[in-house]
Amino acid sequence: MSCCSGKCGCGSACSCGSGCTGCGKYPDLGILETTTSVSLITGIAPAKAYYVDSEMSYGAENDGCNCGSSCKCGSDCKCVKEIKQIATANKLIEDLRKEIKDMSSTTKLEEDIDALSKEETLDVEWVIVGAEREALRKEVENLETAALDVLYELWKTNPEANFDYLKENKASFLGFCEAQEKQRWLIKTPLPSKSMRCLLLKIQLLSLKTHLINTKSLGLMCQAPVNIPDETFDLKQEETRPCLSYRIEKLPGGEGVLSAFHSWMRDGNPVHRGDVFHTINRLRKLKMNKRALEVMEWVIRERPYRLKELDYSFLLEFTIKIHGISQGEKLFSCLPAEFQNELLYTNLVIACLDKGAIILSLAYMKKMRELNHPMSHLVFNRLIILHSSPRRRKFIPKILSQMRADKVPQHVSTFNILMKIEANEHNIEGLMKVFSDMKRANVEPNEISYCIVATAHAVARLYTVAEVYVEAIEKSMTGNNWSTLDVLIMLYSFLGKEKELERTWQAVQDLPYVRSKSYVLAIEAFGRMGKLDQAEELWLEMKSRKGLNTTEQFNSILSVYCRHGLIKKASEIYREIGKHDCKPNAITYRHLALGCLKANLVDEAVKTLEMGMDLTTSNVVRNSTPWLETTLLIVESFADKGDVGSAEKLFEELIRAKYSRHTFAYNTLIKAYVKAKIYSPDFLKRMILGGARPDAETYSLVKLAEQYRN
Repeated sequence: MSCCSGKCGCGSACSCGSGCTGCGKYPDLGILETTTSVSLITGIAPAKAYYVDSEMSYGAENDGCNCGSSCKCGSDCKCVKEIKQIATANKLIEDLRKEIKDMSSTTKLEEDIDALSKEETLDVEWVIVGAEREALRKEVENLETAALDVLYELWKTNPEANFDYLKENKASFLGFCEAQEKQRWLIKTPLPSKSMRCLLLKIQLLSLKTHLINTKSLGLMCQAPVNIPDETFDLKQEETRPCLSYRIEKLPGGEGVLSAFHSWMRDGNPVHRGDVFHTINRLRKLKMNKRALEVMEWVIRERPYRLKELDYSFLLEFTIKIHGISQGEKLFSCLPAEFQNELLYTNLVIACLDKGAIILSLAYMKKMRELNHPMSHLVFNRLIILHSSPRRRKFIPKILSQMRADKVPQHVSTFNILMKIEANEHNIEGLMKVFSDMKRANVEPNEISYCIVATAHAVARLYTVAEVYVEAIEKSMTGNNWSTLDVLIMLYSFLGKEKELERTWQAVQDLPYVRSKSYVLAIEAFGRMGKLDQAEELWLEMKSRKGLNTTEQFNSILSVYCRHGLIKKASEIYREIGKHDCKPNAITYRHLALGCLKANLVDEAVKTLEMGMDLTTSNVVRNSTPWLETTLLIVESFADKGDVGSAEKLFEELIRAKYSRHTFAYNTLIKAYVKAKIYSPDFLKRMILGGARPDAETYSLVKLAEQYRN
């Protein structure tokens, strides 16, 4: 309680008189009321004239004194002093408010800041536009080069054709074609070294590029023909190639990709998105996944161009390949949200499928459906491939049903995979059913589709049908695709078309780079047709240009000699294998066994076969066409000698590979029984249950064998 019970508050010694209103103490708290005024400036809000619950904030009589009209406080009255202080403070506040009002508005300041930001953004965008313009320029150069190559191919086909539509550029174009032909002749002429040939090609490409850059039309406005200088070139330029991928591929094992990028940029070459994507595709094909991951890590870190989802997709792919799925999932969660779209999810699913994690892949596919991301046919293609083994093949119809349920557009690659599965099973009927389904779905077959169908019919010795599809391959070819040319080389050898085979091999030689695999196929093809001289010439050419560093190269010429019974030459090749740090494999011994049988060396053939059977051979090799073709030739040799036991033993391999579905395979085995004068009553039943259909030759052989029934 206060000292005056709420009346005066001054205590018993109060001398204020009858007008005293008290000491200012609250009756129940016993503390002085605070009268300090607080001023608050918040933006441009109007100032309050009072504060809630403040008794002293209102004006009072007698200049603010609370004592009333009979105040006796004199000049020392505390009430008056406090009021004056408040008035002074309010005046200062008013002055400050005027100054604030006279200052530049915050809106104007924000406009100035936005203007400056736009200027900086324009500078950044100008740099980006410059980089994109450079990338577009490079794409235009590539298109110009392609157009000029097409016209050059037309000129090669008919040099006397009418090129008047080129108008004033006709002379320049014809000069360029003549220079190209001269250069082509120079490359085919033996040169002092391989490096000089590579350098001539480089000089030609650089000259062509220089002429194309200076033109304004699509590669037709060359101002002068390309001339190849005859003087000696600087050998220091041999190692320089206009390709970022080449520099990265040739890096030593312990050296990082940073040095390759530095040397590339030091030569004045910008790092474009096209260079990086070309490099990634090359490294993926060469299975240099670690290098590819280093490239993408550098790109993400240095950002030589504006990154897109495909860049992050490559990073995710190779991270999973090198570091596993768990690291890939962590990386995926850390990627920017705007890039976590269907492309990244698709790559994540495919990478998991490559690791064999089917259940995890299906879980991510379910999440894609929840996020309404469209499914890609590539995911279902991988699923079909994973289920292509005989045990899992029953799940393929379910995968196709799910593909339709997800409304995935039907793609030619899916049908190609299904056709290849049937072709590997030597199931011609199933293959043609898939081919019919593709046409019924309005999916246009490509050259790969026709290659699969033609090869399957050629292996089944249905040469008339195969010839029709070979013509379809030639019509559907898109440029000089080396893989398609390799298939045509093999097909023409099956069909016995020598001129077409030579023409196709010439097209392969016209390519900028001829692979060792192409030489191997050409040697086997000419040998299959009995052209031993040409096969030997190609062998020597491969030996001089490519070197001999794989057993496959030796097996190519070995198969030619053994097919024709030239066992001495085959033995020389066999002894040469060890001199080149190569080892004979099961294919080598199988060819040698065939050569021994052709030379009537049966005992040596049996021993050689046993040596080959002791070696480990993959299912891919045992199911390959060359292996099965050689095995059938050995069965045929045993059949001619009446050796039913050896023929039956090797025929088991044909049954496991389902090569025995072809009628001619069983006919070869029946010949062994006929030669041995043995009758097998259940042979026709065995043949039908094995998936083969008897033909006229089958019934003739069975009728012939019936005379040995007793």
